[in-house]
Amino acid sequence: MPPFRKGQAHVRRLYSAPDTSSELIATCDKTYVPFLAYTASTNSAVVVEEDGTTTPRVQLPFPAIDLAWCPFKKGTENAAYATACHSQPIQIWDLEDAELRASYAATNDSGCHTHAHALCWFKAPTHQHWIAGGYGGYEDATQVRVFDIMAEGSQPIWTYGDRRSKGMVSAMQDCRWQGTAPLLAVGNYNAPSVHLIDCRKRCPAAQLHGLKRGVRVIRSGMEGVDPYCVYAGGSQGDSRIACWDVRKPCVPLFTLCRPIHTQQVFEFDLLSLSPAAVSAASAAGCSRGLVSTCSTGGVLLYRWRAGEVPVEGAEVAIGASVGPTSGLAIVGPDTVVVSTGTRKYDICSVAPKARHGNLAQRSPCRDNEHDEGNSPPRVLGHRRQRSPMQDDSDEESSTAERELFSGSEATNIAVLSLAQPPTWS
Repeated sequence: MPPFRKGQAHVRRLYSAPDTSSELIATCDKTYVPFLAYTASTNSAVVVEEDGTTTPRVQLPFPAIDLAWCPFKKGTENAAYATACHSQPIQIWDLEDAELRASYAATNDSGCHTHAHALCWFKAPTHQHWIAGGYGGYEDATQVRVFDIMAEGSQPIWTYGDRRSKGMVSAMQDCRWQGTAPLLAVGNYNAPSVHLIDCRKRCPAAQLHGLKRGVRVIRSGMEGVDPYCVYAGGSQGDSRIACWDVRKPCVPLFTLCRPIHTQQVFEFDLLSLSPAAVSAASAAGCSRGLVSTCSTGGVLLYRWRAGEVPVEGAEVAIGASVGPTSGLAIVGPDTVVVSTGTRKYDICSVAPKARHGNLAQRSPCRDNEHDEGNSPPRVLGHRRQRSPMQDDSDEESSTAERELFSGSEATNIAVLSLAQPPTWS
């Protein structure tokens, strides 16, 4: 994979379309939403270059924080997605022409406009017009605002706030189970628990404990497989993935460990295992699977049988040579697309006392007849620190290299097959 260079986009989180695995959108470090195309025949995924007539791009003032597909997209019908962006309301964009279709604004307790940190477009047919935004923070006691997409404006149809928590919402997932009320699972950056909100009464239904740090990713169980389960993944400090049965929310059913060394969002998802992914003798009979990104490279595949729980340490490492991964999208029964790469920053090794040399110093006393004794204070020069980037993207890069990569599309994308020979971790 080519090295990252200044001016080149870097894909972060991936979102596959609900009706086809060949269309994906992503967040990146640029002020637009890139569109990715996956080709099954060549088993490759690339960023589609911008074209004003065929593939226009949504332009934002800041990089997108979170995205959400319209869950009822079918081809060109309902082909839209929502964006959460700094200083912007929740906005819905048309996929075909990249034009704004609707926006939903919010105001915090100080009377200022606030933006969403997470999105959830409800999949339940009974609530197909609902889109939820995760807010919160020091000046906003309302953590969740649910809007009706048919009523554009700044009036949510209902809200939720936890008086005991002032943290920002980091992840949301709607949970629908047969014969039970629709729930909304909410996680915070600085709280280790997951809140389950009853969407009928707009009140907390349960609280899931088990993690030690903030929640970064939430997934609901698969229909027909484990519909009563909720999965949540943490970040650096507590990188585990916890699974709860909402009928017994006090203790997790199981937790899965994974190596995480940065504060990136390491995504995971559930899948039904194909025969090719369970060809090993130890995986015989396994029908459930969970695939997760990690800091050591590639993905980790956890497999277990129905009615059982995964065995700790039995995960399979796949594609470790592609480098650290973070974003993930399932595009086939045994194929995933991941975003790769990480950034490391040097920590200044200069001791704090050595920095006192930047202050003005008095000149020494005159000890001979040639000294004036009244010279102005001498100030030591302070050089600007070099850029912390470790690659060739610093100021010393040649002009030809900067021009070559200044408009390049993101290349930190890899396609991994879960059926390839694994490496046991």
